[in-house]
Amino acid sequence: MSEVVDDLPKPVLPQETDPIRRNIVDAIRRMLAGTPSRVEPGNRSVGALAEEAGVTRNDLYRAYADLRDLFERLKRDYDTPNPREAALIAKNWKVREERDALQSKYDTMREERAEWKSAAEALARVVQVEQVKRANVEEKVRIANLKEQRLLAQIEQLKQENQTLQEANATVTPWRPRGSR
Repeated sequence: MSEVVDDLPKPVLPQETDPIRRNIVDAIRRMLAGTPSRVEPGNRSVGALAEEAGVTRNDLYRAYADLRDLFERLKRDYDTPNPREAALIAKNWKVREERDALQSKYDTMREERAEWKSAAEALARVVQVEQVKRANVEEKVRIANLKEQRLLAQIEQLKQENQTLQEANATVTPWRPRGSR
């Protein structure tokens, strides 16, 4: 706010010789500049002017009505934005709207990110379960292959034994009961 006040033309205030009037004029300057010493900045009421100047409110309405009217007129001039201020205010609102839109988009993206993260974690758990299942199946296949190899080895051994027995039977003369020739 002080930048805006500094850019405004300084009001021409009367040079007062009366110390009370000078106090009121100085209070008007401080209040319009946004740097009051006794009241809260931004409070631009007639009561605040009276407090800042060290006079009563009634004094401002009776004895110093011309300075009160001057304060009211200057206050309106200061409170009415000049074209530059109006452009800055409009730009400020536009920037705020853009900021709010971006904040909304950011919030939406954070929510979507949280959903994607949750889905990715669920998928990771499914993949882990499937990997365990696959490892179990691979182990069963390995055991089945070992059993198959043992069975094939036993079959091969039985074939050899069978071959050996057939060869041995071929060399042995068949048995005939005695007396039968």
